[in-house]
Amino acid sequence: MMPNKDGIETLHEIRMETQNPNLHTIAICLTANAISGAREQYMAEGFDNYLTKPIDSSKLEEMLMTYLPKKKMPLLKIFYESIDETAATIDKLYQRGNIKEYTIKVHALKSSAKIIGAAKFGEKAQKLEDAGKSGDTDYIIKHQAEFMNEYSLFREPLSQIFAENDEDKPEADADLMTAVYEEIKSAAEEMDSDRLDSIFKEIGEYRIPAAEEKLWKQIKSAADKFDYETIQSLLKNK
Repeated sequence: MMPNKDGIETLHEIRMETQNPNLHTIAICLTANAISGAREQYMAEGFDNYLTKPIDSSKLEEMLMTYLPKKKMPLLKIFYESIDETAATIDKLYQRGNIKEYTIKVHALKSSAKIIGAAKFGEKAQKLEDAGKSGDTDYIIKHQAEFMNEYSLFREPLSQIFAENDEDKPEADADLMTAVYEEIKSAAEEMDSDRLDSIFKEIGEYRIPAAEEKLWKQIKSAADKFDYETIQSLLKNK
């Protein structure tokens, strides 16, 4: 549907311009042409791979994973695996009013965010870092909750890439879930984030029963936001 030239002609022009910054960039053909032999045709024209419309999001993500630089993936995994610990540390320093150490941790998170390409989040971390360095606690107080909530939002999409497969884990039985809920409720009442982290880590060795998955996700989401009141409310009748 482009004027004057199609995708194949455009790709040929890109590959012919030796000074083009995308001379060697991976090119994927996205087309409604799904007839037999189409993939081979497009590959022969110089495309690196082929996807058909309508777009299947899972296939698109698999394609992106295939061609993303491998060195980027370990960095992203490190970022993902450190979310819980880093969030707990930053929140604890904030609660204690230790602005000096808080600023150092936010600075480190800013750097990590920029490395993985989370530029906008990195900019927000920069502003909190600047506020910490200048002693502007009002700014930190005003933006801390929103900042931590946005940080927690990285967990779900990244878990789809890096979370361990639960299929081989034993399912937590009713007695275990009851005991875990009691422990979580108690930790929430005491606003003990370290204890909550420990509980979630221990139960991570088990598969959550299907009947409990919705509630479990709600509890985890509230814990990620340090929303102890919501945790207690969710477990009120447990």
